[in-house]
Amino acid sequence: MSLGPTKTDRSAGRQQLGPTVVHLLRQHKELQAADWAKLGTWPLVTYEGERLDLVFVTARGTPMLRQHVVRAIRTAATRAGLDPAELGTHAGRRSVITNLYASKALELFDVAGFVGHAEVATTRGYVQHEGDRPRQVSEKALQLLDLQ
Repeated sequence: MSLGPTKTDRSAGRQQLGPTVVHLLRQHKELQAADWAKLGTWPLVTYEGERLDLVFVTARGTPMLRQHVVRAIRTAATRAGLDPAELGTHAGRRSVITNLYASKALELFDVAGFVGHAEVATTRGYVQHEGDRPRQVSEKALQLLDLQ
């Protein structure tokens, strides 16, 4: 497990989060606070001298491996009646890109800029074979996550 810089300078920066995501992150923080209270101490995780508040951690508060996050996503998908075969940490990003492009409200160049791709060709790779599955998955995800 190691922390490091983003792949490109364009990947770094502030990200806009919708109200549902903010709500879910706040709930997650409350659950973490309960875990911290049970343990009595929580490990301090830093990167380049700054304290990090990690979203995905083990029960002991240490960074969680990406593979464990993928397993949790696939378990949740199965419970929701979705085929988890191709879901993982990158599936949500793929769904956002596909839906932004499929909406026809934005040019591919604008979608690439929004998601931090340095090259439009990278974004094009996400939507070349969009088919119907990404739309179905993202619609189901929105139904499951929309708390409003």
